[in-house]
Amino acid sequence: MKKYPKIEITSEMIQAARKLIKTVQVKRTVASPIDTLTGILGEFVFAQYFYGDWHKHRVGVNRGTADFPDIEIKTSAFPFSENLNLLVREDYAHKRKPAFYVQIILDLSTAPGGKISQGTKAYLCGFSGTDEVDAAPKKDFGSKFGGRGGYRCHYIPVKKLHPMEKFSQIYQKRGQEIRIFEGKRRSDNFYYLGNLTLLQNNPLALFCSRRIPEIALQPILQFGDALLKLPLTFAGGWQSPVEKQLLKRRQPGSASKIIYFLAQGFRQFKTPAELSRDLESGNALVVSLWKEKQHINRNLVKKRNEFILRKIPRFLFLGLTKGGNLDQLFHWAQLKNKEVYLFNHPVNRDWMKAGITGITEKNLSHLLSM
Repeated sequence: MKKYPKIEITSEMIQAARKLIKTVQVKRTVASPIDTLTGILGEFVFAQYFYGDWHKHRVGVNRGTADFPDIEIKTSAFPFSENLNLLVREDYAHKRKPAFYVQIILDLSTAPGGKISQGTKAYLCGFSGTDEVDAAPKKDFGSKFGGRGGYRCHYIPVKKLHPMEKFSQIYQKRGQEIRIFEGKRRSDNFYYLGNLTLLQNNPLALFCSRRIPEIALQPILQFGDALLKLPLTFAGGWQSPVEKQLLKRRQPGSASKIIYFLAQGFRQFKTPAELSRDLESGNALVVSLWKEKQHINRNLVKKRNEFILRKIPRFLFLGLTKGGNLDQLFHWAQLKNKEVYLFNHPVNRDWMKAGITGITEKNLSHLLSM
């Protein structure tokens, strides 16, 4: 048998996990509380292994996203065996695309009375990439109470997973690999680099026209600087001079996260220096509809903006110019019933109307409450 890293469950971990059950419980079966406890402890175990401190878990704050940036933890409670499998439900694998899945087994053969308790050993069995999970065979493993389960799971035997000793090095390189997301329709497909789960963070699209009055430049930059300090995910083309400046002025280690939508192919894209660290740490995502398109043009910008409209629920415009691309995007966003905000400055008064929320530094907290 291969050697597997092990973490011992402590009474403190169990007590903390039990307090979180009601917060995160998914009502799937009668056994949900036990399944939830197992899942929470698995995330604690991974945090202890990867960060050296189980308190660095994200339970309760990661609802709707991967358990950790680009990492989904799969945990089961059984007597340990290499014949067990990493299981990922077919519907889940299609809906979400974390870069990695990590399998943890709470070894009930080491648990007093066969129940999870202090001293239970947790095996970190290994990891798999999402592409490997998608390519794995599928099977209905049945219900815990007998009969069919009603859904199929992709499965990979524990002994065929990549060893955890290689995980850290490979994980650090994840922001350097271009992947493809395949949706239900071809029109939903796109290429990406970085943390795909950021699209699930209720991102806010940020835009500013190329040509804005000189009198508005400093107020917009000052407002943008304050904006990018917020713990929000900001999306956009980062193409106009103001947008580029804001990205460069954004402070290293900022609480904000960035989604960069390209109007060109990935092969011609050079990652801005200010984004490299964020890609490595899982705080950035670069997206493109194309792999090979070379030059940015008006048609590609239009298609990029239409794609952003499909993917992003909220829009904030810093400055607009009548008849420009962003003027059109502003109206499209309203027609699509998106949440639309506008920097509340005199240069934007022609666009302020009923249903448009004006934002300044004084009411930035409004964006956090949505």
